Amino acid sequence: MLIAYLKLQPDALNIVLKVIASFLLSDENDVQVKDEALREISNLMITECVNQNWKILISSLAEMMDTTASSERQEKIIRLFAHFNVYLGTEKLQKILSELTMKQYEICKKYEQVIFETSEAMKEGLKNKEKIPPSIDVELRYRFGIIPMLTSNMLSNETDPTSRIIALEQVSEIMNGITPEDARKFAAHLHSYFLTLGNVLDDLNFKVVALCLDVLRLTLEKVGPLLAPYTQVCLLLKTIYHY
Repeated sequence: MLIAYLKLQPDALNIVLKVIASFLLSDENDVQVKDEALREISNLMITECVNQNWKILISSLAEMMDTTASSERQEKIIRLFAHFNVYLGTEKLQKILSELTMKQYEICKKYEQVIFETSEAMKEGLKNKEKIPPSIDVELRYRFGIIPMLTSNMLSNETDPTSRIIALEQVSEIMNGITPEDARKFAAHLHSYFLTLGNVLDDLNFKVVALCLDVLRLTLEKVGPLLAPYTQVCLLLKTIYHY
């Protein structure tokens, strides 16, 4: 809803960024909610808003990176700066950074090489994606017929709960928007799909397990009759994990 609104009213981005910046820097807000907000920021980087003023958010991210004790949160912010480097361009981002306070600029300078390397990897990923013809090699790009390969790989990452959480949220979005045609593609891969989610349920992170169970429930709701042979398996999994 917000992205659709910003596409029509890109000038409203300034107000949105002020709200986000204030939220991120407030000590009263829950750190987990802040982490979720950080994950969503890259979604705001749409074509219609590229010429808007991003300084207030970039300034807040630099401040947050300097004050946070969490290395995981610092990595998320560094990745966001890499997104900005790709989205705005190096020259524009450097201009914004030069306008920050000396302390904020220095913290960004400290991670400059990591930001650059991450953004270069992102650019290379985009180039490779563009090289794949849309009509062929579908299995190289999608798993289970509808899930992007990158998302599937993140689901299989047993060492990084954050990757699994992000991937599960993406699967949830896909299930929410599944079309009849996608459902037919998906039906041929149900067995391996549920095996994958079953492995995710073995994760020791509570949020990963909770999100995975939500995805299972959503799958049952959205795909309906196609899941009939697997319904009992899903219910058994939910019973085992006391959902």
